[in-house]
Amino acid sequence: MINDKTIAFDEESKGWTSFFSYEPELMAGLNGKFFSFKDGELWQHNSKNVPRNNFYGVQYTSKVSVVFNENPSTEKMFKNIMLESNKAWSVKLDTNLGTGEIFKSEFEKKKSRFFAYTRRNEDESNLTSFSANGIGVSKSITSNTIVFTFVNDIISIGDKLNQMQSGVPVELGIVQAATPTSITVIAFANAPSVGDFCYATKNSRVEGGELRGYYMRANLESDETDFSELFAVTTSTVESYV
Repeated sequence: MINDKTIAFDEESKGWTSFFSYEPELMAGLNGKFFSFKDGELWQHNSKNVPRNNFYGVQYTSKVSVVFNENPSTEKMFKNIMLESNKAWSVKLDTNLGTGEIFKSEFEKKKSRFFAYTRRNEDESNLTSFSANGIGVSKSITSNTIVFTFVNDIISIGDKLNQMQSGVPVELGIVQAATPTSITVIAFANAPSVGDFCYATKNSRVEGGELRGYYMRANLESDETDFSELFAVTTSTVESYV
C-alpha cells in the first residue's frame, strides 16, 4: 500500500526538501500568495493568523531524522547531542545496540547552540546492561513475597522484578521490600512461578549501560507553534572497547 505524501521542491537548491502531513486536493499560486483546497474549501498558506504547523485547523509537529555513521566499522559510544538551532527539540535515539531519549527540557543553551548529554541505554530487553541484576531461582511464593536462596543487597525498593517463564521475560511487579532471602512486591502484575529464574531491573535511563553502536539515528521532534530554525545536528563519540 502506498501512502499519499505532500512533498516540497526548493527552487534554490533544485531538490525535494520536505515531506508534509497535510494532503490538499488542489494547490495554486496567485498574486504572490499560495493557496490550496481541502474538502472544497479555500485555504491560504503562510498566514500569520494561525500558529505555524497548523494546516486545515489541525496542529502538527515538526520532525527531522538524521543518522550518524562516521567510521561505520567502528563501534562507538555516543556522548551527547548538539543542536545549532534557535530552540531545543526533543530527541529519540536508537543504535544497532540500544535506544535512548533526550527531553527538550534537558537541553542547555550555550551561546547560539543547545547541548545535552545522551542518557543511558533505555532498551529494557538488553539484559547485559548495568541496570539488570540476576537474583536466582524462586524457591517458594507466599502472598506477594518470593523466597530465594540469596538476594544481593544491590536489589533496591522501586526496582522492577522480572522472571523468565519458558524462556520469555515476564514482569512480576515493583519491589516493595527485600531481605537477604526474599523479595516483596507491591502487587503482582503477572502470576509468578516457582523454580524459574528471576532478575531485577533498575531505571535504565539512569543506571543502564552507555549508548553505543556502529551508528546512531536521531529522531528530532518539535511542537513549537512559532518560528523555529534548525541548521545542524552533531554528536561526540569515543571508541568502544567493550
